[in-house]
This record gives sequence, C-alpha cells and structure tokens, in this order.
Amino acid sequence: MSMRRFLPCLLLAAPFLYGQRIAIPRTAEDAQKMETQLETDPDNRFGHEFLLLFYSANKTIPPEQLRPLRRKHYLWMIEHQPDSLMLDSLRMLGPPLDDPASYAAAAALWRKVLAAHPPAPPKVFANAVIFFLYADLTVARELASEAFAAYPDDANVAKAKGQVLALTILGVASMNRFGMANAIDESLATSEVAAQARQELDATSSASLLGAAATTLSAPKDPVLARTHEQQTIEAAALSEHLFLRAIELDPRNQNWRSGLASVYWVSSSRKAGAARVALLEKALATAGNASPRNFVLPALAEACFAAGDLDRAAETAQLALDLGADDGNRGGAWHTGNIVLGRIAVKKGDIDEAKRRLLAAGNTTTTPSLGSFGPDWNLAQELLLAGEPETVLQYIDLCRVFWTMGARDLDAYAAAIRNEKAPHFHNVPPPATMQQIGKRAAAFQLARLSGGEASLADYKGKVLVLDFWATWCAPCLREMPVFEKLYQEFAGTEVAIVAVDVKETERIVLESIAKGKYTFPVLLAKERAIPDSYAVEALPTLIVIDKNGVIADVVVGSTVSPEARIREAIAKARR
Repeated sequence: MSMRRFLPCLLLAAPFLYGQRIAIPRTAEDAQKMETQLETDPDNRFGHEFLLLFYSANKTIPPEQLRPLRRKHYLWMIEHQPDSLMLDSLRMLGPPLDDPASYAAAAALWRKVLAAHPPAPPKVFANAVIFFLYADLTVARELASEAFAAYPDDANVAKAKGQVLALTILGVASMNRFGMANAIDESLATSEVAAQARQELDATSSASLLGAAATTLSAPKDPVLARTHEQQTIEAAALSEHLFLRAIELDPRNQNWRSGLASVYWVSSSRKAGAARVALLEKALATAGNASPRNFVLPALAEACFAAGDLDRAAETAQLALDLGADDGNRGGAWHTGNIVLGRIAVKKGDIDEAKRRLLAAGNTTTTPSLGSFGPDWNLAQELLLAGEPETVLQYIDLCRVFWTMGARDLDAYAAAIRNEKAPHFHNVPPPATMQQIGKRAAAFQLARLSGGEASLADYKGKVLVLDFWATWCAPCLREMPVFEKLYQEFAGTEVAIVAVDVKETERIVLESIAKGKYTFPVLLAKERAIPDSYAVEALPTLIVIDKNGVIADVVVGSTVSPEARIREAIAKARR
C-alpha cells in the first residue's frame, strides 16, 4: 500500500489503538475545537497529526490564516515526533516559495534535531532528507550521503537517498507540494554532481536505492515542463527502466519494482502509436502481472489495439478491463473505456443496437480523477451521431453529468448543438473529416446517371448543388428519401439542384429501390469509393451542399431528427 493511502488509514486507527477518542476535523469549526483541546493537552500527538493533515489539504481557510496554523503543528511534529510517518509527506508544509518563513523555521529545527543525537535514527534522517528536498537540495544531498553511510540497509534511508540522486540527475530546481517537478536547472543536470550521482547508482547493490531512484525518475512532471523538456523526459524514462531492471534482479520478489517498471512502459507508450504503442503496453501488462498498474494498462491497451486495427485483441482486452474488481483504483475508468472500445467495435461490425447499449453502459460509471478532470471519451458518441442515433447520445450526455461535474458547460453545449441539428465539437475528438470540407472547393466528379449517360460537377455550374450520398441498405438514408423527393419537386426549375449519389451498389439494386419509392429525383452511381473519398464521406447518409461558386457551403453528416429543416437550412446557407 502506498504512503498516500496508508497514512489516512493509520490516522483513523491510531486513536483507538492507543485508547484515545479524538474526532478527525471535517470543518474549520471542528479544527478550532481541537485547537482548544490541545491548549489543555499540548502533548497529544494525534491532535497535532490530525490538524496538520486537515490544514495540509484545506482549501477553504484563507492562506494568510492557514500558514501559521500549519507551521505550528509541523514544527511541533519535528521537535516531538521527528520519525513520524506524517513528515514523509512533502505536502504537509506547502511549497517553500509560498511560505519561506515556515521553511526557514522548520530547516533550523531539523538541524537542531539532527545535531542532538548523532547519528540520528534512520527514519529521522530520512524525514529530514525529504524535507530538504524542497528547501535545499544541496543540504539534502549531504544529509542523504551521511544517512546512507550510517544505515546502508535501511529502506527509508535508501528511499530518501534514491530520491536525492534522481532529482540531481534530472536537475530539478523546484517542486510543487505534490512532489511534481516544475523547474529545471540545466547547469545542475549537466554538472559533475549529476555525473557522480549516476556513478553512485551504477556502483550500488542496494535494490531499495535503485528502486527509489527509478521511481523518482519516472514520476510525473508539470505538463508544461514535460513539453519543454521532452528529450530529458525520454532519457529519464530509459534510465528509470534500467534501474528498475537492476532492482528486480537484486530483489526479484519485490512487486514494487515490477509495478514501477510497468508504469514506465505504460507512460512511455503515450509517446508511441500503432504497433509500437501496443508492444509497450503488452510489455507493461506482462511486467505488472495482476498488480498495479494493470487496471490502467488494460483500458489503454484495448484502445491501442483498436487504433491498430486488431479488433479481436481489442475486444479481449476491453472485456478484461470490464472484469476488474471493485477494489481496483481505476475501476470506473476501466469500465468506461472498456465499454467505449466494445461499442466502437460494434459500430465497425454494423451492430448499432450493441453500440448504443455500450455507450450508455460507458456513461453509467463511477468517477475517477481522470474522468472527473478531463471528461469522458466522445469517439463512440460521435460515431453514433453519424449513424443517426442522436437520442442515445443525449442520454449519454446526461449520464456524464454525474461523473464530469467540471464539464457541465461543455455538456450543455453538446446537448444544445444536437437538439439544434448541429454537429457538436466534442472535447479532444476532431470533427468528422467531412465537416472539415466546409469552405473548400468541391472535388470534380463524373458519374454515371441511373437513367443513362453521365453527369459532372461542371454540369451544375451556377447552381446550388445538393449531393446526398446514400445506399439502399442504409435505413436512415431510406427514411429521408421522401424528404428529398419533396424538396426536389419544390426546387425543380430553380437555381437549386438536388441529386442523390448511391455509393458502391449495382445499378439493378438501386433501380429497384428508386422504383419502389416512386422517386423522380436524379440518381448518380458512385461504383467505386474515389468520389465519396474525395469528399471525405465517412458515414451514410452524408449531405454535401455546394454553392454557386463551387465551394462547399455546408455538410450534414448522419441522420437528423428534423431532416427537412436541416436540409433547408443548408440550402439557405449556400444561397447566401
């Protein structure tokens, strides 16, 4: 169990283990009551710990009031409980730049504690190193070397030392309160000190030291920093992989190292595509086994296999993601992605009912940090819109409101666009390629007429041309045919020409369908994909409206709730 998950559990259990009953503060009022209790019982460590935990995560108390409260309890912990697990969490005091006075006071107190009983106990040493990682990396390096020389077999000391070596190699100049690097000192990364840190890692036989350094090297950085130092990120991942492999060789039973190595492969896969991405994710899955980060790798692998065209492997992996237990950390995300992938596979196989079921299942999930921040996957929703299923997509949007509260405005905009017969611009999903044709010159064509002879784009020069790409097997297409017949009759002899373009069917099949419906509008036969592809037609029906100057004025992809109104709007746009 990670420290982040273990610490709250320990704090919940501790008062009962020691026969004390203290309520953990939930509000500022609760915290004030506990502060009052400490005035009469100042040595109650649990009161200080609980208040420090509360203040470290509080976002409601103004910073100018919060800093002295957090400082008071942090300093008490250093003086009275310097080996506490609480002090292994760097976020407890906040970033140095936010509160330099607190850091100066804490640094002075740590030096006093370390000088009082040399050499300090290993956990005290380790906590002091962790503190100075934020306050002064030079001091942290000195303390880490001293601690490791005194306690080379202690896991806490090795962890602290490994973090120092890794941050030195990276050239980290500062970190935020969550241990995420947000500034790099290039001179440190290329210095002799950094070279010595690499040499020390090459020479060590401590699996704990190697594993801790590898973990720190693979830790996330500020997104802006990651983009501006992409090559350094890649090199850090390669070194992390090397160190994890050595740690596994020295300590093969330690699952932490295997999970860490799997995370390196998983994160590195995001910089790859196609078969290369699949290979890295397969490697991550094999390395993790049944442990973390398997619950993150499975959905990512399902997506990668789908993108690579391996639908069988994508379906198999997506089902494994759905089968994850409720205690898996990414259960909600895996359930969401697994259903999205299975739904997209169903679309490719023409099973729209299954795709609709999967989309709604994907929306009926529990939130995760990723879903709550970045929102749901919109690929399947867009594909179902193209297939003429707006009502299902609207239901999906309502389901997403439960777990994506931060995206309420986006969800409102998507729903409004769909209800107004518009194509929504889904977050992180490019619009259909057909929509991107708007404003471009229409591709020339010459196609056979169902009634005989040929027709070309040039034949409609000076007219508004409505091209309806359709097929006899497309139910939404057939539903809209009466609308096209009505509009054809209305606009006959005017500046608007309405033409249906059948996609890749025989003349006999098309003729039977047209005769059955008693349609009189002209039909062209696109017996190959060349012309539909030139207009980026990805779904049927697709309506392309070309203005008098030969420029694509509007596109309607998929079936709509009110096709006549939408087509009239597109014609009006082309006329303008």
